[in-house]
Parts: sequence; structure tokens; C-alpha cells
Amino acid sequence: VKTWKKIASIRISADKKQEVTKWGKAVPEGLTTRFTPDNQHLLVGGGICVRVNPHGYNYACRPSQLLWRIDFQGSSSTKLFFSPKRAFCHSIDISPNGQQVVTGNGPIDMRDIANGKLLWTHDGGRGVAISPDGKHVAVGRFDGLLILNAQTGEQIRLINEKQ
Repeated sequence: VKTWKKIASIRISADKKQEVTKWGKAVPEGLTTRFTPDNQHLLVGGGICVRVNPHGYNYACRPSQLLWRIDFQGSSSTKLFFSPKRAFCHSIDISPNGQQVVTGNGPIDMRDIANGKLLWTHDGGRGVAISPDGKHVAVGRFDGLLILNAQTGEQIRLINEKQ
């Protein structure tokens, strides 16, 4: 049995008008990927890093959040979401019906996969996972594990070491 290798980072295309500083051009980077359940699309979460000092460290960048949908039927890709004011999209998960995507790192957003429309947002967290029945979203945070209602984004429970 062969296993798939983990994709740590992929190069994604960027708009023709990318910000340029005196230390270089903006660099788009895909950090996390997920296939839709129907295997028709690949979602890529990441961001665009614009260097703000001469050092080549990731932390020397001003990142922005970016979410792409790559369609396997044809050669199109669609930018679902872009925000220059948020941190990189480090974590994504897709609902079992393949219609929504949740993104993590900073605000937690639930979006429509077809058009990127924001369905709800919740404060803070990094790692995200949608339950197999599609009813809950688990969010890894510094203070524990947050469980949200997948339809509304409302908090159901915070699980931490104090419990």
C-alpha cells in the first residue's frame, strides 16, 4: 500500500499587480490543501507574503490570507477569498457534503465553496476540523479545543485542562 506524501507548500499563481517593496516582490504560497468529497476540486489555503525587511525569514513578511479553488474539469481556478489584513490560512477543512469550507488561523470563517461567500465567522483559533456528520467544527486554540455549531458558528463548548 502506498501512502500519499504530505504537501507542505505549493506555489500558487498571483494577480499580475503584486505589491513590491524595496526588498522584493510579493510571494504567493499555498500552505494547506484539501480535496472536495466529489474529487472535482482542490482547495488551497495560504497567503501572499510581502517582505517588510531585508531578512528572508517568514516572520519578516506581512502575510495576507488567501483561499483558492482549483477545478479539475477544465483548467480554471477561482480565488474564493483574499484579505490583506489577516494572517496566512494555515488550516482548512471541507464539509462532508462538499458545499462549505472552514478556514483557520486568526478568525475562523465558514464559506460557501461555490462562490467564497462568508456564512459565519468566529474569533480566534488555528487548526480546524469539521465533524463527519457535518454538525460541528472543532477549533484548536491556545486555551483548549473549541466546539462550534457548523451551521451558525455559535460556541457549543470549550474543552480545556480546567475541566
